[in-house]
Amino acid sequence: MRLAWLFCKTLILLAVALASLFPLWVMAQPTNNTWVQIGGAIDLDENQEAQDAALKISPDGLPIIAWSEAGQIHVKRWQQDGWEILGTALNHTAGDFAYTPALELDPSGNPYIAWQEFDGQSRNIYVKHWTGEGWESFGESLDLNPANDSTTPTLSLDDQAYPIVAWREQPSSMCVIYAKRWTGDSWQQLGASLNNHEAENACRPSLAITPAGDLYVAWYEWRGISNNIYVKQWLGNHWQMLAGPLDVSLDQGAYNPVLVVNKQAQVMVAWREYDGKRDVIYVKTWNGNDWQQLGSAIATTPTGFAQHPVIAYEPKTGHPVVAWE
Repeated sequence: MRLAWLFCKTLILLAVALASLFPLWVMAQPTNNTWVQIGGAIDLDENQEAQDAALKISPDGLPIIAWSEAGQIHVKRWQQDGWEILGTALNHTAGDFAYTPALELDPSGNPYIAWQEFDGQSRNIYVKHWTGEGWESFGESLDLNPANDSTTPTLSLDDQAYPIVAWREQPSSMCVIYAKRWTGDSWQQLGASLNNHEAENACRPSLAITPAGDLYVAWYEWRGISNNIYVKQWLGNHWQMLAGPLDVSLDQGAYNPVLVVNKQAQVMVAWREYDGKRDVIYVKTWNGNDWQQLGSAIATTPTGFAQHPVIAYEPKTGHPVVAWE
């Protein structure tokens, strides 16, 4: 537990250190391509456990970070000379345990946060956004049934800066993936569940929207033999599978897909998969007809296990950049 705590604290400090790549954020310019820490620890109380850090860059080039600390969701942004906290804790109900924030920014740099919160009976999904003066809620919980356990929200914004959220909900022994869009006054469910097979267990959705407004969701799902990676696209009135599964080997376990769409509307997915000896990272891109693998498996040692990938892209070239554990 102590190691896990230290790891979570380290993640937040690393996220802050990452800010040194952008000159506006640093108090002293690095002279030899070194990392420069921006301010101190983000935490409100360094004696409390902090985890689940999510980082975005605002249009003016400044970092905004959301995290969970002692069961509360907080957000801070860098303001040239220090970290400014945005309002109070986002929790829907004071005293309930909130964690795993998903973070997005509107064109003005105002953050939107989706998270899961445990009320003592079940976990529910909530969304708020920063108005410039305070946190405003988007209705009540998104769950189809608040009595169900709902987790791992993933968030994006449409061209009207309305949030779209996908999450995992457990109405029975099996988990299903749902998505909803904010219409301006209420949450609208997007089709039925995304599951490839309704009776199979589906987990870890990852959602992204192209500049043209095309919506995609990736997840992994049990197939009777192993977990496999799937991607669907929203066509306005139903979800359509994009070929798949994406797995390199359908009989080996594949987990935790991360989906990103670059400015050229290219859809890319990274995930962890067992190759018969160890876990490695694969990346594929959608070419309009099928999934094309980018390069070979990603891993640094012949015996090491690679997991927890994250993927972004270079703004100018659109090329993917992958980090992993």
